[in-house]
Amino acid sequence: MYVNRELYLRKIEPLIDKDIAKVLTGIRRCGKSVLLSLIRERLRSRGIKDEQFASLSFDTFETDEAWDAAEIYRRIKAQAKTTQARLYLFFDEIQELTGWEKLVNSCLTELDCDLYLTGSNSKMLSKELASLLTGRYVTLDVYPFSFAEALEMRRIQGSELDRREAFNEYLLSGGMPFIYQIDDAHTRRQYLRDLAEAIISKDITERYEVRDTDLLRRLIVYLMSNVGNLFSANRALGHIRSHGRTTSWETIANYVEYTKTAYLFLPVAQTDLTGKEILSAQEKLYATDHGFREALYGKNLENASQVLENIVFLELKRHDYEVTVGRLDKLEVDFVARKDGRLGYLQVCYLLADDEIVKREFQSLLRIQDNYPKFVLSLDPLDRSSDGIRHINLIDFLADFDAYFDLS
Repeated sequence: MYVNRELYLRKIEPLIDKDIAKVLTGIRRCGKSVLLSLIRERLRSRGIKDEQFASLSFDTFETDEAWDAAEIYRRIKAQAKTTQARLYLFFDEIQELTGWEKLVNSCLTELDCDLYLTGSNSKMLSKELASLLTGRYVTLDVYPFSFAEALEMRRIQGSELDRREAFNEYLLSGGMPFIYQIDDAHTRRQYLRDLAEAIISKDITERYEVRDTDLLRRLIVYLMSNVGNLFSANRALGHIRSHGRTTSWETIANYVEYTKTAYLFLPVAQTDLTGKEILSAQEKLYATDHGFREALYGKNLENASQVLENIVFLELKRHDYEVTVGRLDKLEVDFVARKDGRLGYLQVCYLLADDEIVKREFQSLLRIQDNYPKFVLSLDPLDRSSDGIRHINLIDFLADFDAYFDLS
């Protein structure tokens, strides 16, 4: 039972049969493997025969552990000779194969093939691809389910949840696809805790030989509790030390970088809206899936404004917007979104419960001296648009992003 992830298929469609590697990156279990299956189905609909496919997954027993990169290449080359037609190669979690970069390079340079890769370590993939495949690969970021995809899954399953109930579920559970095969909320949280532990163990502890895993876990919970806040290594260090742990600023900074390469967190820089410059001081960190926050820290309902901000950030990233935080003197704009020469400003809050909150959320947008579109998103049912600023119900915005986020 799959959601047809059309947002990603639209991005991939123009790249099919182009002589570049298509690299799908993202956190483990966000749906990259299913996306490979959807691409294969799209190719079959174009008349590609089964004997033209070669699919290998490197984080399961599907691939014989005795095969090294050279053996895999020999087998693929033999298949090409037998088939006498273009091959379509799918390598899942490629970073698990020692020598994968030479395999990929050899396939691209010596075979007639269309190549698709997935991986769950951004630093390793970008480093090796840049050194060997300059100009011959394109990276596509894959994220957990959007709210619209979660709604689609529930429709496929025949769920009777209305949109508001479905959003409450999404707010707590996030968008990791397998969550939507689990009915019990407690079991969902346990699944996410176990998945987070697997990511910490496999993609951070083993990869970077982290010795103090207890410190790493404490730091991750701290970061989850502070999504959407400006990150300070010194503040994080003080928090860790206040719990009786000794460590250094450098260790904290290194561990944070490791969580980024494993896609647990995504960084967002600040933009000075006066000079339109990127500020180098501090950045914000958002969870790649807010369900992890509920599973590891809790309080998604109590800290709803933080979590809603996280959700909107991820939605902008899914649609390939360059996202920064806006600074205007002492005021802040939650997001400045740019793509293809277009730009928009967004404020996110829980509810515009009174005039003071309305003033707070609108004032920074009113101070911006340009005519680009400006939005305030909240869960209010009533439209409080004014002074050229559009107020949109957040659930509606997420359910039909393209209809509401018009920057033309």
